[in-house]
Amino acid sequence: MRKKLQNDPASQIYPVGFNFSDVKTISRMLANATKIEREMFGALNFLFILGIIGSIVFFIFDDIPFLFIMSLAVIGLSFLTALIIFYWVGNRDRSNQRKYYRLSNTQELTSEKAQALQLMVYSDYSSGCWNETLEHSPIENKVKGVNFFNFSFSDPNEIRKEIYKDWGIRKKEHYKQRISELFDENNQIERFLTKYVFQPQGIHELSRLSGISKDKIDSYLIQKDGVDKLIWGFEIWRAIKLARTAYMAEYISEQQAWEDILMVSSYAHTLFDDLDDFIQNQILGLAVWSGDTELMENEMMWYQNYNQHCRFSYKFLPWKKQQAELPPYMYNAYSEVRKKYEENLTYQLSQL
Repeated sequence: MRKKLQNDPASQIYPVGFNFSDVKTISRMLANATKIEREMFGALNFLFILGIIGSIVFFIFDDIPFLFIMSLAVIGLSFLTALIIFYWVGNRDRSNQRKYYRLSNTQELTSEKAQALQLMVYSDYSSGCWNETLEHSPIENKVKGVNFFNFSFSDPNEIRKEIYKDWGIRKKEHYKQRISELFDENNQIERFLTKYVFQPQGIHELSRLSGISKDKIDSYLIQKDGVDKLIWGFEIWRAIKLARTAYMAEYISEQQAWEDILMVSSYAHTLFDDLDDFIQNQILGLAVWSGDTELMENEMMWYQNYNQHCRFSYKFLPWKKQQAELPPYMYNAYSEVRKKYEENLTYQLSQL
């Protein structure tokens, strides 16, 4: 069983904790309490107020010392029970997570798998997802039939709707097709090169859109060991996200998901110099894919927030370079797109 706790799903606070330093924490605990817990808390409030009133009355009429002592006892018992309930409610997120790990037999990841999920740490932090398990949020089917108090599970049906909307996937065969397309005749790579790189002011325009410096973009166009980085970080990130989502949608097995994730992770650790080099490439690819100025302004805010505040443990793993064999198109993408672009340009000029 995992011993390390992660963040509570939909939260960037890592690890999930218990904190009385802010009144909002207590308010949140009461808001998230079950009906029984709220009723118990209400009863304690009643006993507490009753004890105070009784103590005042019996203090004035001190000829009844026994009842005065009993009132103090009620106050003390109310305080003690309230503290126990606060601890129970406030500690429930941690207890639920430990219980989920135990019942689902979730283990600590190997170094290789942790390195692979490190590639998701920026987006997982930004969206409040789990980063240290294959599932990015709890899966109910892994602990089917067990009751949890206020523990949010992902709904496989909602995930299937999401993966169909984003990828058109409804079965395993669709998944296999989509994952292979990311590294073969890639449309986003062609868009990146033809719309921006091959245009006179394209790099400047893309730098303004993405928030990534021109020098950094230029570095992705320098061929190293026979391959350019281009925006392959974005495609690798999409592949890992797709594999995790397909697993949670129950289209592929855990083994299949890890095989694909580890494969594309080896691409990332072959191409990129460190984690930030990969993340900036991911952001650049998002800019090419979206072309949305407002979205990218928000993305750069998230990037700054991640750099300043993210404490997810995988962020701090050392980057391990690899020498993986890449798919043929990754070696040839730039030259193939350039050739196609020049042929189209020549044809257009011949029609003038």
